[in-house]
Amino acid sequence: MIQMGTIKENEKVQYVDNKGKCVLYGEVTYDGILCGSCNKDMSISEFEAHSRINASDPLRNIYVEKGNSLLQCMIETWNKQDESAREDFHIFAPREGDHWDDVCAVCGTDDGNLFICCESCTLTFHKSCLDMEPVSGTVLTAVANSVARMLQIKWTALKDFSCLSFLNVVCVAKDVYHKSCGEASGGDDFNSEQAFCDKKCKEIFERLQLLLGVQHKLDDNYTWRFIRRAAIGSNALQIEPHVIECNSKLAVAMSIMNDCFKPFADSRSGINMMNSVVYNRGSNFARLNCSRFFTAILESGDEVISVANLRIHEKKVAEMPYVATGPLYMNQGMWRRLMKGIVWALGYLEVETLVIPAVPHLENFWCASFGFERVDENDEKVMKKMNMLVFPHSVVLKKTIPKYTGFYDPDAAVPQHQKSKSRSKSKRVRRAN
Repeated sequence: MIQMGTIKENEKVQYVDNKGKCVLYGEVTYDGILCGSCNKDMSISEFEAHSRINASDPLRNIYVEKGNSLLQCMIETWNKQDESAREDFHIFAPREGDHWDDVCAVCGTDDGNLFICCESCTLTFHKSCLDMEPVSGTVLTAVANSVARMLQIKWTALKDFSCLSFLNVVCVAKDVYHKSCGEASGGDDFNSEQAFCDKKCKEIFERLQLLLGVQHKLDDNYTWRFIRRAAIGSNALQIEPHVIECNSKLAVAMSIMNDCFKPFADSRSGINMMNSVVYNRGSNFARLNCSRFFTAILESGDEVISVANLRIHEKKVAEMPYVATGPLYMNQGMWRRLMKGIVWALGYLEVETLVIPAVPHLENFWCASFGFERVDENDEKVMKKMNMLVFPHSVVLKKTIPKYTGFYDPDAAVPQHQKSKSRSKSKRVRRAN
């Protein structure tokens, strides 16, 4: 908020009780709030606790000099961003007469070879990437439609309260479809009240909902949590504080990503893919639809330190295309802390495998430090059926996720050979409900 000019450094703030009485003064700093009582920097939650008011609503109860609450300041800051950061859906208008993609949905390249174009969506594929035998003719309707049912995400799905918002699960083998997939395949007997394809799918969705926005404690006063962008209005009285807080955290996460990566614009649409991933933006173009992504963040107080983006596929595989740590905290073990939380959470969601794209010269780092390995041919065949982000010239690595045990295990993300030999047992810091 200081960087965007919504509030000023050293601006006076006060904590107000439910009677409108100021009970504690302070000043805004880059580290949080400098308490006027003890002259120490602290987070907004700690400042509220210091006021001895048990309200658990610091964003609405802390006011700046001009009379706005911190919640109103956060909304103003969010609305000051570039309009693209606040969009929840990007509609790509293809060239007249050609609504298909120019990039293979499997390998992510356009090498000049002929594509197989799906008749049901915008996706295109190299014949070799689909492991197809040569056939006569140019239109392969049955195969293309089958692939489309497994890969495409329809706009109507984003409006449904279903696991499709996160998982995009389509049970083709069982002839069980989500509403949008049933519509795509022309099914007439689809039950519109059916929100999930099976009990397992519903369970994963409900567990993920329990994790979103919830802080989990780590050692040395660090915390991690999963967050997603949500649409907000301009009326502060109608906005849940945690919604605007998560959106603001994502803006910080985007800033960290920009410090670590060069912008990656899609060649067909010009869309900034990293921006779409962080803000979980949807699209009418299946390959560009990032609506199911969510972001993991590591925090110290109110400061975001490390971030990672994740998306779950077919209930068993999660992809993690981007990870980053703020420049001031690099090479201090911050990413390792966040990785521990991510691995535990994926185990809780019963995800079996975590997949990442890696720069070739960092392959040994990921394998030695975090227990990753190269995907094999069977993995590649499975991944071809998933609408995953593709990075040309990268190495795809996988990590087996330990099964959920009911406790948070801080050693779960670290290979066995790197664990301290002197540690007799893992520190249990959180029991999952």
